Formats: sequence, C-alpha cells, structure tokens
Amino acid sequence: MENEVIYIKLDDIIPNRFQPREVFDEKALNELADSIRQHGVIEPIIVRPVANKFEIIAGERRYKASAIAGLTKIPALVKPMDDKESSLVAFIENEHRRDVSAIEKARTSERLLKNNNMTQEELAASLGISQSTLANRLRLLDLPLEVQESLMRNEISERHARSLLSVKDPLKQIELLNQIKEKRMTVRELESEIKAMNNGMNNNQNMNNSFLPNNGMMNNQNNYNMNNSMNNSFNQFNNNQPNNMNNYNSSDNFTNYLNNSSNMPS
Repeated sequence: MENEVIYIKLDDIIPNRFQPREVFDEKALNELADSIRQHGVIEPIIVRPVANKFEIIAGERRYKASAIAGLTKIPALVKPMDDKESSLVAFIENEHRRDVSAIEKARTSERLLKNNNMTQEELAASLGISQSTLANRLRLLDLPLEVQESLMRNEISERHARSLLSVKDPLKQIELLNQIKEKRMTVRELESEIKAMNNGMNNNQNMNNSFLPNNGMMNNQNNYNMNNSMNNSFNQFNNNQPNNMNNYNSSDNFTNYLNNSSNMPS
C-alpha cells in the first residue's frame, strides 16, 4: 500500500492539522467540484496513516471539492511521514500558490519554527526562499489581528499591510485600515497619508518641546546670573566706601544702603 495509489473512502480521510490555508474560496471549490463531476479526480491526493484514518498531506482542495461533487471515494497516494515531514510538505505545496494569503503563510511559518525547532535559515532553505523574505513575512504577525484578518480575506493587499508596519501605534494602524477599505486607497495613497500623519506628529512634538520646563529653568538661571552680577557690583562698591559702610555686607541690598546713607556723619 505504501507509495501506491489506492481509492480511500472520504469518511476515512481527515484534514491536515498543519494546513497553511485557513480560508478556502467557495466559488473556486464549486468550480473544481464541477470539473470533478465531469472528469473525476485526475491527480491523487497524498495522505499518511494516522491511527485508523488517513491524514491529508497534500490535496485538501481536491478532497473538499470531491465531497461537494458527491464522491464517496477518491484516489490517494499513501506516504508514511512524521509530523515534521508532513507539515513541511503541506506548506511547500502551498508556498507558491497565489490563493494562499501572506498572513496564512506567516502563521504557518511561525508554527513550523516553533514546533520543529527550526531556525529561520533552515526553514527558508526548505521553502526555497531567502531568509530575509521569511523574516519580512513574519513581521506581518506584528500587525493587529484586525489587519491580519483583512489581509487574509484579501480586503487589503500585502503591500498595504507592509506600509502599515511603519506606523507604530496599533490604534492608528486600525484607523488607517478602515480608511483603506472605505476609500479604496491605493498603496501610494496610503503611504502619502502615513507621511502626512507622521509630519503632523513631528510638528506637534516640536511645539510641545517649546513649552518644556527647561526653557523656564534657563530663564531662572539667567535671572540667577544677573542677580549674582548685581551683588558682585555692589560688593565692589561697598569695599570702596568708608569703614562704616563696610558694615553693610553682600547680603544687604542697595536700597537699604541708600536709605541709611542720610544718617552717616558728615
């Protein structure tokens, strides 16, 4: 039975636990079901034995479409694999499919890294992509869940999502997400909006800086320096007066001296 195509009952087949695809296009499934009704399942699915069932490794769309078409059995190639091999093969099969969203690929990549104790370099090599491509894909998981779900439902493009990564405030990201959907913004329009928003924030920051306490502290320092200068001038004047004027020390102010000067001996 191993590496041999056999017909398996649909009831004995279970979906892949590591399937990257979270959303299946119903219209595309129905179209595939119509084709299967006319021509049958041309390419066998790949499964592996799990307990008393067969778990799909590759071909879940064909399996679902066959169920819609009303088939009870489908051709399958049985390949014994462990969890690591099964998850990798399932992911590799979907890696270059356009109908698998970037966020689905990012989530699956993260699971593979954690569950299989792989490095980014190892996973990237297995998928036939660069490590930087994988790293950029994983960054999409830093976006709020609402943005991720919109990307998965194709409400925004991957380029929209990457532009939103330049905005650090999650609430602002969601606000911009709503604008993209409501106004049908292009990526260029979104980038212009982000740039204008960042410029506005910088201008507000500069205005706030002008009212920082440091400016008041500098003014106080200037006043302090001015007072010291006046006191030093008075001390020099006081030292040049007769002895009885020396009774006035630097802590006395000049006004007291003038008030008392009329009482000095002639």
